[in-house]
Amino acid sequence: MHISTRISRALLGAAAVAVMAVPGTAQAAPAPATPAAPPTMGSVVIQSLGNRLCLQPTSANLDVPVVQERCQPGLDLQRWLFQKLGSGPTYRFVNARSGGCLWAFEPDGGSLVGVERCGDSPFSNTEFNSGLNLPDSVFLESLIGFGHTGECLTVPPEGEDGTEGVQMQVGLCKNAKVSVAGWNILPNAQ
Repeated sequence: MHISTRISRALLGAAAVAVMAVPGTAQAAPAPATPAAPPTMGSVVIQSLGNRLCLQPTSANLDVPVVQERCQPGLDLQRWLFQKLGSGPTYRFVNARSGGCLWAFEPDGGSLVGVERCGDSPFSNTEFNSGLNLPDSVFLESLIGFGHTGECLTVPPEGEDGTEGVQMQVGLCKNAKVSVAGWNILPNAQ
């Protein structure tokens, strides 16, 4: 009887180990991972190389124009958080005040720029190729359609002289006209 008790205990222990070793019987399956938002790289201002005005939305709301205004250190509407997307110099700019993304509305010359909801999935309208790692002085090429468009964030002709309140647009990248399509992406110290 003493021997049969030992055998019974040994069989019960082996059965318990076997149940624990079968995948899914001892633990619940892990929940699927949700995609993480790209890490925020820094707080910057976006300043025109030509007229030295800074970009800001017209209010803290979404679906509003992005205009050029006199740079004001510490103004949250002029503070942008940039997020690097992938390994290349592709970025998304999130307004610190509204939480909305810099958004190019259409992929054709003269298209207006504003802020819109960023969304969980990447929107090509919010992606810009800077050609260089930020912060730096760069062109910001719109990547609408997730490809190179040859169209950059641009100061329209009526704003080249420094007129405040002019809405930004996407237009043909013109390397010869740095004053129109070039931007200082500066740490938020102005």
